[in-house]
Amino acid sequence: LTLVDYEFYKYLQDKNFTSKEAYLSFYAYKKRKKFTAMRVDEENFMPIFKNHLDFKNYEKNFLQVKSAIAKGRSYQVNLTQSFHFDSLLDGFSLFNLLSKRQDTEFK
Repeated sequence: LTLVDYEFYKYLQDKNFTSKEAYLSFYAYKKRKKFTAMRVDEENFMPIFKNHLDFKNYEKNFLQVKSAIAKGRSYQVNLTQSFHFDSLLDGFSLFNLLSKRQDTEFK
């Protein structure tokens, strides 16, 4: 059983990003254990989100989008940003928890 962890994308998003972690890491485990999902208090679950895009960079990106639209290079742009938070939940439990809170017609 192995795990591959990569951080290189963070360097592409932010030229000032620094880390002591390697760009790419491989982990090998000797023994496999059954995973048991943790129970979570869904009402009080609120992680602390870390934003990787400050207002200055967001404003710069937004102005570039407006310029591209004004020049006719695009008619629609989806300007997004990534967020990070730590959680003790496994991915599937986290997905189920967040999708319950999302009030949309299509999920």
